[in-house]
Amino acid sequence: MTRVVQKLSVESHNVEPTHIPLYLTSTPFFHVLHGKCVAKFKERLGLEESEEPLMVLRNVVMRPLVTISTNGNFKMKEEESRTIVKKEVRVCQARNSITPNLHSFWARGRDQIFLSYRPMFHIAKHRRQIFLAICLAELLDNGVVSRPTTITITPVLKNRPLDATYPSCCMPFYLYGSPQEAHIDHVLVRSPDIVLSADSVTLTLDDGNNGDDAVVLRSKRGQC
Repeated sequence: MTRVVQKLSVESHNVEPTHIPLYLTSTPFFHVLHGKCVAKFKERLGLEESEEPLMVLRNVVMRPLVTISTNGNFKMKEEESRTIVKKEVRVCQARNSITPNLHSFWARGRDQIFLSYRPMFHIAKHRRQIFLAICLAELLDNGVVSRPTTITITPVLKNRPLDATYPSCCMPFYLYGSPQEAHIDHVLVRSPDIVLSADSVTLTLDDGNNGDDAVVLRSKRGQC
């Protein structure tokens, strides 16, 4: 419903208020802040128990009777508002459908080639973190494949959905590659998150000032 709220609210000075048929705002309820209140609210709404925040929509009008029925339930009479909701729902449905699509990877390494998938949290068909070891039918020319070629996966190193809980104790990374070349990617689990990826890294144990061993990563090239 975030997209619906954005369409039915003023978030920029370029928006003409008179063109918005119905004003909506939203408030997230978090378990860590609202505790039993949000749990009870979810129960009354018939939702499953979870730690996910609850987004509540609010209608901001001078005359609430225009959009509130006799039994207290929210309803939208304006056909234009219904059209906006239906349109944004179709966008969300398309984002969460699993269909064939083009997928992008970062190529890592020179002697042995690895592929690091470029995931997208808000599109179901791209909501994975994947690492592949591959063989190319055509050799790289200065790091570039000049024309379409066949690849052989040997093997799948990692293939997992982005639906886990981020650890509170550390910042985890995947380390992969060959004995000659090492590559590293930040473990992605749930939005919001950050993509940190680097190739040709070296790992050394550095004795810090506090006497503890720390892993130091250095990279010739990288993306963030």
